[in-house]
Amino acid sequence: MNVGLIIIKRDYSDAIKDLLEHLDLPVKMSNELVHIDEVLSPGYSNTAIGFLNGNTIILNHSLPYDCTPLFYKYSDLDENLMRISKEAEVLCTYAHTTSGVYGHALYLKGKKVKCRAYQENEIERDEFDPELPEIYKSNSEQDEETYYNNFNKVFMGYTIRDLLFNQDFRLMEFE
Repeated sequence: MNVGLIIIKRDYSDAIKDLLEHLDLPVKMSNELVHIDEVLSPGYSNTAIGFLNGNTIILNHSLPYDCTPLFYKYSDLDENLMRISKEAEVLCTYAHTTSGVYGHALYLKGKKVKCRAYQENEIERDEFDPELPEIYKSNSEQDEETYYNNFNKVFMGYTIRDLLFNQDFRLMEFE
């Protein structure tokens, strides 16, 4: 599975255009719902947005790689997500399970507070703000896929796999 997501703990269904503009993403809606299988296919290059349990979920294969893996250095996307996190917690996350590449950045109260990158069977980076809530701190006793799934479950209440196979989760496509 290859997936890139931005999860915002706020329902932006009434302000999608503003959110997309704030993230410098395309705002042209295709007027179609898109199925999760299509979004997860390797050739899918658009952005899809869905809403579930009060969360806004943005799926885009490459977007999360625009977050810098460095804790105190910020990309444009990092800056945008920090601004959004003043209103709601934000998680930018990616997984490429066949190659064993995982990573995420967590944004709380206007700051990037956690950054983790894993590949080739080792943790490349696992940095966090000293004031990071204990619930978001790493458990090094777990293998990376288990850690990744558990971290996402702590953040949004379900794993990415649970999210992607939830029949109530509908996606709108943006080009």
